[in-house]
Amino acid sequence: MDLNEHGVKKYLTDALDAFTHFDGKFFKTVKYLLAYPGKLTMEYFAGRRVKLMKPLQLYLVIALLYFIFLKSFDLFYNHLEYVITQQDFFSRKAKELAISKAAVKGKSLETFIHDFNYTAQDNAKAFVFILIPVLAFILFVLFYKNYKKYVPHLIFATHYFAFYLISWFLYIRFVAEPLMNHQQGWFYQHREWLWGLLIVMNTVYLVLALHRVYANNWAWTILKGLIISQLLIYTGTVYKLFITFFTLWTI
Repeated sequence: MDLNEHGVKKYLTDALDAFTHFDGKFFKTVKYLLAYPGKLTMEYFAGRRVKLMKPLQLYLVIALLYFIFLKSFDLFYNHLEYVITQQDFFSRKAKELAISKAAVKGKSLETFIHDFNYTAQDNAKAFVFILIPVLAFILFVLFYKNYKKYVPHLIFATHYFAFYLISWFLYIRFVAEPLMNHQQGWFYQHREWLWGLLIVMNTVYLVLALHRVYANNWAWTILKGLIISQLLIYTGTVYKLFITFFTLWTI
């Protein structure tokens, strides 16, 4: 390498070139992701990857943006003040552990809850990536005949989860937050319907993507899509439970 060729001008040119290519790749990749369910995965399988971001790279960028701009509104953990008011077995155990931890630390329960929520928010962001291989395993089981190796399902799962974060980001930023700020009107009173509508839209997107990538008939695709959506809801519940107790044990 000739160091004389690497002056300040070239350094700045390379930096600008890298930014330009990233910018172009990112927006083209997001366009494929949002407008054509499953096409981004098929493009990757076909080897047409030069002008598109790699799956993990795309997820990391989107996850970073998601967690930067939605620092105080997170879907991946439950606030402790909500947990301890529930009457199920795990909530009662969480309340007992919270009271015990607060006493050991010499804090009031209110102060401990504040500290818990702050820590749980960071833990939820740190571990959320484990949901991707879980989804990939579900796909591997349901679509084993299509792809007998795990990695193709992991690629699909990474792309879908990137879409999932984008869809929830848009919902929270432009629907949930304005409603919570005003707390009045028909939409606020029926906000659960809007939340349900987003789940339906995510399920429709998932079915379309599954049909494009796995090429099953529509009946099997819809059935498997509904199964996956339901399993994802259960998985999200288990993940929140994991974050609650992991934070209580380690705080």
